[in-house]
Amino acid sequence: MPCHRPVCWFFSLLLLAACSSEPVRQSAALATRSATKPLPTTGSTLSRVVGDESLLTVEKLLAAGDRQAALNTINQVVFTGLSAGQRSKYNLLEAEIALSGGDAEHAVVMLETARPKLLPIADQLDYYQSLAQAYTQVGRILPAASARIRLIGLSQDQKFRQENMAGILDMLQTLSLETLNSRSSLFDELTSWMGLAKILKLRDQPGYEMNLQLNQWQLKFPGHPLTPAFLQTYLASVPLVQPVEPEIAAAAKVPGIAVLLPQSGSYAAAGKAVADGLQMARQLAANAAPQLPLKFYDSEGGNIADIYQQAVVEGAVQVIGPLVKEQILELADMPELNVPVLALNQVENLKKPHLYQFGLSPIDEAEQLVLKARSEGGQTAVVLTANTRQGRRLAAYLAAAWQNSGGVLADSQGYEPGQHDFSAVLTALLGANTDSGSWQRTDTVLLAASPELGRELAVQLKYHQTGNLAIYAMPGIFSGYPNPVKDAELSSIGFCDIPWLFDGDDGPLSRAALAGKWQAPGEGQIRLRALGVDAFNLLSRLAQLAETPYVGVTGRLSLDGDNRITRKLVCARFKGGVPLVSGYME
Repeated sequence: MPCHRPVCWFFSLLLLAACSSEPVRQSAALATRSATKPLPTTGSTLSRVVGDESLLTVEKLLAAGDRQAALNTINQVVFTGLSAGQRSKYNLLEAEIALSGGDAEHAVVMLETARPKLLPIADQLDYYQSLAQAYTQVGRILPAASARIRLIGLSQDQKFRQENMAGILDMLQTLSLETLNSRSSLFDELTSWMGLAKILKLRDQPGYEMNLQLNQWQLKFPGHPLTPAFLQTYLASVPLVQPVEPEIAAAAKVPGIAVLLPQSGSYAAAGKAVADGLQMARQLAANAAPQLPLKFYDSEGGNIADIYQQAVVEGAVQVIGPLVKEQILELADMPELNVPVLALNQVENLKKPHLYQFGLSPIDEAEQLVLKARSEGGQTAVVLTANTRQGRRLAAYLAAAWQNSGGVLADSQGYEPGQHDFSAVLTALLGANTDSGSWQRTDTVLLAASPELGRELAVQLKYHQTGNLAIYAMPGIFSGYPNPVKDAELSSIGFCDIPWLFDGDDGPLSRAALAGKWQAPGEGQIRLRALGVDAFNLLSRLAQLAETPYVGVTGRLSLDGDNRITRKLVCARFKGGVPLVSGYME
């Protein structure tokens, strides 16, 4: 059979790998090295605009190795007065200060809120080097590899490019075969690299035809920056992996807090929002006293029980997560949880030693809302929620809470989220505007809706009622950001939500204090960030939580007999489009 020249050329180069003795890089484990030493940096050229002088001073102090002076100087910079490009430079410098002090978690927070495209190319190189280093140190291998890919495209230095390509392969080969077989939509550019890492990981298996697999890989990814010549020298320089003695492995364990959150899949955005809160809370706590490091594991990267065991073997003394209920059940099925787990969701009727459940439970929210409505005279209620799976669940929680409180439930209806005319639904729920019908006895509407739908429903509810009907809404009716113009239609609607949304103090965890530390989150994510903040702060309080409630940013938190953390919320009522707080609902 005739041989295609490019394929044969590639194949023949690989056969010479065993004879080559010139490594492309100075270290065989660049990923491991980056966890302990800073990556090489390239100088930065600051844009000559207002405010650059202070940032340039910080940069010079860092280059001189004076971390404390750099930290003092950057703390004096007024973040809100900077341009968008300067803010990204500010975040980069603060991340480099954090890395120089061993705080990779805070570095990740700062870098993820920067906008690297606004930086000059030299600063972009610094940015992605710092990002790769920070991700590596917190155990987030896929995003670390993705950052190194960006470096390959930015640099024209051949040696620098080769070192990053070697680093990518080093890191990816530390992942499980199950992870390498998966494909994350968040890291599409890693598909080819993960495929090659799998081939290299299996190369020493008996009967494995590595050269055949490499040929097929090249045909599938013909434009890949990794050349056959590079791969030849890479294979020659990589030592065979030797099994680690148990004594050595035990000595290498680093005590820390394992965080099991989704870094890929449909829950990745939620996982990132929670991680933001965890990292910020740890950073603030570290300012007062040393804190254990956070080590992140992708809860979507395999069986959650295996991931938990891996975290324990690697030194975890506490575990935060997972976020998905099914995974919490899988952990509960384990014979024993040797290391305590603070799960970030709640499963009804579940109790297991060392498993604590903490989440933004809609059951707590429904009970608090009903308690508020009943305390203000509500007797007979109707329930109005979206005709979706989640909406029907909320309707069931509201109905149960209302009836358990002794109230009368007149009716429950669902609306279609995509509609704008709710006349039919409201007529069925409240009756026509006549002098008869059970609707006359209704004094309370229990509502679940987004701010947009809530505004439309509020207008039409006013039209359909003839009496003094009180409306109470589940969390979500308020975006978290006052908007008097748009929310004017919500006036008189009461709701209960997390204290952070009404935060007026100037403490270190206030929203005002953290505003310059991260970008404004999307709708809904502000509550998940708050969940992360409280989750970190609860770890040291679990033993006392049953007797001594903790006032956090998600509520006044207590521990019940089933190791479930319950929440008391702050209630408010819209007036003139602005929420006016009435306080905690006891």
